[in-house]
Amino acid sequence: MFGDDKGQITLYDHVGCEKCSGTGYRGRVGLHELLIGTDPIKKGIQEHARVAELFAIALEEGMRTLKQDGIEKVLLASPIFIRYARSVSSNPADMKL
Repeated sequence: MFGDDKGQITLYDHVGCEKCSGTGYRGRVGLHELLIGTDPIKKGIQEHARVAELFAIALEEGMRTLKQDGIEKVLLASPIFIRYARSVSSNPADMKL
């Protein structure tokens, strides 16, 4: 699904231009995480399920996490890679991207 015919993935860095004032970003792409209140989620909440249990139910019900959404957009060649890496990493070395 992602990558070229050999399965290789190319990540692109931003390149500035006159239209984007040299930033390399024209517009923004949002990262989203949405928990839909399905019946299994509602049941878990009513039964005081632990967060880990609710998280597992949510994933089973098709929820994509913020991290998963970001990774998918990076793989679709969206120009948010550097900002994404900075926003989800707790490693200070990643902040230097």
